[in-house]
Amino acid sequence: MAGDASLPAVDAQQVRDMRLDGAAQLRRWRVRDELVEDAGLVIGELVANAFLHGAVPGRDVVLTLSLHESAIGVTVADGCPALPRLPLAAASDPAVYENGRGLLLVRNATAYHGGNWRFTRWRTGKQINCTLPLARVGDHHDRMAWFYDAARINEALVYLGQLNLRRIDPVSWRRVRKVLCGSLTTLAPFAEARFRALAKEDPARPEIRAFLDWVRRLRAADRVTSVDLLGAVPPLLDLAEAAPRQPA
Repeated sequence: MAGDASLPAVDAQQVRDMRLDGAAQLRRWRVRDELVEDAGLVIGELVANAFLHGAVPGRDVVLTLSLHESAIGVTVADGCPALPRLPLAAASDPAVYENGRGLLLVRNATAYHGGNWRFTRWRTGKQINCTLPLARVGDHHDRMAWFYDAARINEALVYLGQLNLRRIDPVSWRRVRKVLCGSLTTLAPFAEARFRALAKEDPARPEIRAFLDWVRRLRAADRVTSVDLLGAVPPLLDLAEAAPRQPA
């Protein structure tokens, strides 16, 4: 069973109505109550964040809900390419912490249900997508048994992808780099397992093989640039999340 429901774009004062409309749609899809409640929180935080920080005149903020066989998708798109900030870089500053608190709630709610979330940015805007399994598959700690933490890696990607990095303190900057450089190694076995699971006639195999060979060279390099990390980690994470549970 699959479906999509694009809800009309609204202004910041109607965030509550959008959250309630989204929850009502999920109930029509007969999503379990606990997930409806947490998905409503995710919807409210993402939409509010989009209107407060991503609204651009002439470009709508759009919420899309998707129902798939085993998960629901919550996607919020806006017209501003700047990625939001999480309160890692200056958590001691109350104003900075409060500005990023909503995204931490989204991260925690998504991880609790065993889901994932991702930022996608292009020149004229961005979108945030959360995937929440219909049946809870484990909490944040259970998923660490995969030997990597997707939410933590995504947070690091958000920081590395900021248009203005000058406000990130040196300690957080080194932490971000360490997380992403380490993910090249922790994600690699799962990405390789995904490659081996592809049918030999799959046309994507040569491209994926070339990408994995490039990642292997990055892992062996003395210095990895931020541009390389931004190019390598997101597709590596995609491959890892699509891999069988136990890499060969």
